[in-house]
Amino acid sequence: GAYGTTAIPFLNDACKASVDESHSLRVKNLISEIYYYDTFDLLSSWSENEGKDLLAAFIAVSRLLNPDVDMEKYKREFEQIRQDVWLELNDNLTALEKLRVLNHIIYDYHNFSGQRNPNGDKLKLYIFDYLLGTRKGNSLSLGILYLAIAQNLHIPVYGVDLPGHFILCYLDEKVNLKPTEEYSQSEILFYLNAMNNGAVFTKNEIDGFIKQMNIQPEKSHFLPCSNKTIIKRLLKEVYKEVKLNGDEDKSKMLLNLVGAVH
Repeated sequence: GAYGTTAIPFLNDACKASVDESHSLRVKNLISEIYYYDTFDLLSSWSENEGKDLLAAFIAVSRLLNPDVDMEKYKREFEQIRQDVWLELNDNLTALEKLRVLNHIIYDYHNFSGQRNPNGDKLKLYIFDYLLGTRKGNSLSLGILYLAIAQNLHIPVYGVDLPGHFILCYLDEKVNLKPTEEYSQSEILFYLNAMNNGAVFTKNEIDGFIKQMNIQPEKSHFLPCSNKTIIKRLLKEVYKEVKLNGDEDKSKMLLNLVGAVH
């Protein structure tokens, strides 16, 4: 892993210095391959560590898609948002009050919002640096941002793997921590929509959405899912977009990466 990425600056220079197009393409493919193996290693060890740091995995996938970007800059921006939320929190707040703080900082103060149909490339909505740079995302990227902030501050917000629209749920804080898949419906206080300024809704809305989508309701449409499930979903959705863009090599890489998350 680390051995490969140290070669990248030199390869980048070789790429810029090259006049020969086919040589330059070979170098680009080599860089992309190094990132792929590095990402595979990272996601494998991330999985073994129970997928604790959601942001790290999100950034790893984004870096594979956009290797030229300075992710450190955007990590610092994320840290600033997290800090802004932290400063407004205290132990006496109820769940709804904490939610208000999160929503106020993320959507009002830092201006994040959902972007449903971007012109052209949908792929960018899945990328960390685009999300932080433009403050625009889709249900999954905004959901991951929201979760990463909440989890970092020990606020019991979890993802819910609802097809067609990734949503979040807020768990009762009195419930003891347990593996994500073991929570029950009665332990969920409410659901929230990261695409719509963190608006709160109930199970009834999910029932309605499932009817509308004409899919068979399953437990996983209502209950918390693990961070690993979220990153698998990210990889699969990104894979679809990359395939639509006609990039066969990269789409194969992404499909293989799903296997790194176990």
